[in-house]
Amino acid sequence: MPESNSQNETPLIEAVRHGDVGAFQTLFRRYHATLFRHVWYRCRDADVAADIAQETFVRIWQTRRRLISRRPLLPLLVSIAGNLLRDLHKHALIEQRHRDDVIASGVQSDENPDSAAETSLLQDRIAAIAERHMTGTCRLVFILSRVDGRDNGEIAGMLKISRKAVENHLFRALKTLRKCLPPRE
Repeated sequence: MPESNSQNETPLIEAVRHGDVGAFQTLFRRYHATLFRHVWYRCRDADVAADIAQETFVRIWQTRRRLISRRPLLPLLVSIAGNLLRDLHKHALIEQRHRDDVIASGVQSDENPDSAAETSLLQDRIAAIAERHMTGTCRLVFILSRVDGRDNGEIAGMLKISRKAVENHLFRALKTLRKCLPPRE
């Protein structure tokens, strides 16, 4: 079983605070993929998700002296990425509002419209429900469990919460999905 993040993250964060590039690279490798998937799950755009994840780590490095080593890093990364994504969304809305010509785009069909479209629509609906109806920690636990495939113990270690809290968040997330998604026919 891999070493728990809560046990080995504190010295890494402390090393990053003091400018240790190797420790920063270790944290980057540990969390980049998870952060990328979290952002992608919210925006459904791989390029945007990659840019936001990269910018999040740039901001961590730029403000490394203010890191608190006894606090878990993942919630901070998710918070920074969420703020960057909101800023990007606001900027896009402003840009669209000021655009003179709006180009109407036609609907493009997929080669396999039934299954691909259904899957995509369901994923989009689940992402929208998670964004609108789940709290930050509940949504993060849901994504770590159902999108990243992490087990409850690993999630508890990453977020420095109890395994029971992880189970409660997952229960609430699934209850929210059942409430918001219509039953399948």
